Amino acid sequence: MEITIEKVFDCQREKVWAVIGNPERVDWVPSASDCVFDGSIRRFQMEGAGQLAEEIVLRDEDGMVLKYSVIESPAVDQHLATISLIDHEGNKTRFSWAQEFEPAHLEPFIRKGMEDSLVQLDSVLDLK
Repeated sequence: MEITIEKVFDCQREKVWAVIGNPERVDWVPSASDCVFDGSIRRFQMEGAGQLAEEIVLRDEDGMVLKYSVIESPAVDQHLATISLIDHEGNKTRFSWAQEFEPAHLEPFIRKGMEDSLVQLDSVLDLK
């Protein structure tokens, strides 16, 4: 199963990357807390999903691309997510977030989490 969502933020990529590109930050994900990052694996608690561990597969500073994979979860069998920040007209940023995962029945939960996170990211970036 795959979900892709996009949103345009009214700020430059660097401002968004300062949040998204830091694997220790989960303040933009409303249901996540207690993050511990060891340099390649981040572990945190997620409301409705329990304790998770994600491996940071790629953190491309220049391209502003972050790829991560859930490697420990009580519900997820397979997972790979890619967040890309793309320059958009007028010094804006297009945020593209794709997640591939199994089992497919997690789609409503994952989609809601993604949508809620982009709303929260607005607040974290203080763009309102």
